[in-house]
Amino acid sequence: MPLSSVLASPSYGKAAETYTKAVTVAAAAAGYAVVARTMARELLPDEVRDAARWAASVVRDHILPPRALALTFDAEHTDVALGKYLPFVMAEVEAQRRKDIVLRIFMNTGWSWEGFKHHHPATFDTLAMDPEMKRSLVADLDRFLGWRDYYRRIGKAWKRGYLLYGPPGTGKSSLVAAMANYLRFNLYDLDPSHVPSNRELQQRLVTGMANNRRASPCPACSTSSMSTSGEERIIIFTTNYKDRLDPALLRPGRMDMHICMGFCCWEAFKTLARNYFVLDDHPLFPKIQELLAAMEVTPAEVSEMLLRSEDADVALQGLVEFLQDKEEGTKP
Repeated sequence: MPLSSVLASPSYGKAAETYTKAVTVAAAAAGYAVVARTMARELLPDEVRDAARWAASVVRDHILPPRALALTFDAEHTDVALGKYLPFVMAEVEAQRRKDIVLRIFMNTGWSWEGFKHHHPATFDTLAMDPEMKRSLVADLDRFLGWRDYYRRIGKAWKRGYLLYGPPGTGKSSLVAAMANYLRFNLYDLDPSHVPSNRELQQRLVTGMANNRRASPCPACSTSSMSTSGEERIIIFTTNYKDRLDPALLRPGRMDMHICMGFCCWEAFKTLARNYFVLDDHPLFPKIQELLAAMEVTPAEVSEMLLRSEDADVALQGLVEFLQDKEEGTKP
């Protein structure tokens, strides 16, 4: 048969198409294997990486093949696989699950909770507060998340309580939002001053927790906010006046960590300058540092001045003038 006839035959066309698909799938599998091995080697802990064997496979499912990376260990590395690799995988899965959660804030309206999407952009990176306190808080939250078995072993409820206090405008609400975003917890907002009795307060909280089990996998709690996800709970109380609180609330064991949200310090200002203008230095910084050390001004007041212009020079000069006027007003 002439070559032209062979090439024109339907059977040849089908065979050529099948061969092309096979080559494409094989190339995709090989490429995926290289990429997957590279990524996995970069992600895995060193002690696990050395003991692992790699194999990539492509499983056909109709036209679109789901891809999987198979990781195997020799029997001699069983301790590594069970003691280090599996906990590592579970931690990564949990971290990804939290990232995928669409956060919500639930507002209490009498005997019911109404939920809304929570889009507050606050993060610990953008939060204007004392850096040492920020690091301490993040470390405490990380310990809390990792100590589930520890709490169970010592017979203690898996919960953590925080008291945020300080004048209005010092960032308490932003800190609550940053904690929720960091933990990927929902927020339940409740103002205890609007609840007539402790019994009713407990009933409202129980109602919120029950609703949460039906609605969302992983929420948080806050003073004006509270929430839970099965076992884990974080309760955050916020107040402008710590000295007006019931002393029973301040006893050891009630609130695990007291966080003072004070006036704007130099480090907090530098965070704001980076947030608004991506600035780490400016000729006016020394003057601003001097003025901040001499007076009490809230991060909210500083933010308001920085937002008045997109031009860093103009905004910072306006802040200097504001601080100087404020300093003059405090002089006897």
